[in-house]
Amino acid sequence: MYWKLAILLLLLCSATWAQTTPNNALSQKFFNEDDLIKNIKTLSSDTFEGRRTGSEGSKKAKDYIVNQLKALDILPLGKNYEQPFLFKHHEKQYKGTNILGLVRGTDYSEKYIVVSAHYDHEGIKNGQIYNGADDDASGIS
Repeated sequence: MYWKLAILLLLLCSATWAQTTPNNALSQKFFNEDDLIKNIKTLSSDTFEGRRTGSEGSKKAKDYIVNQLKALDILPLGKNYEQPFLFKHHEKQYKGTNILGLVRGTDYSEKYIVVSAHYDHEGIKNGQIYNGADDDASGIS
């Protein structure tokens, strides 16, 4: 249910942006309904094992997202797309990685949009995969 709302919001935002942005081809490149749904289905599939921080599924998701950004010619915000961070949960320390990209303005190159991806989720618990389609996957697609 939530992913449908996320898609609706993205489509509404893209329609508004397409109307107010001189470069309509650019907005169509980034806001394609079929691609958004494909990415949601892909990132919430069992292939990514629920994307638990530090897991193999999370690494696969990170690589998938970076490849999608590269395919769209979205530049990394820094030296690369990755922004590593540490956090503790129940006295265990985890290493996570957020993804950050940059889209320069077409008329004003000093202005830009930052594209970010927070993509981890619950992972596998008691043998069941928690894919997270209702939150993270829809947000990063």
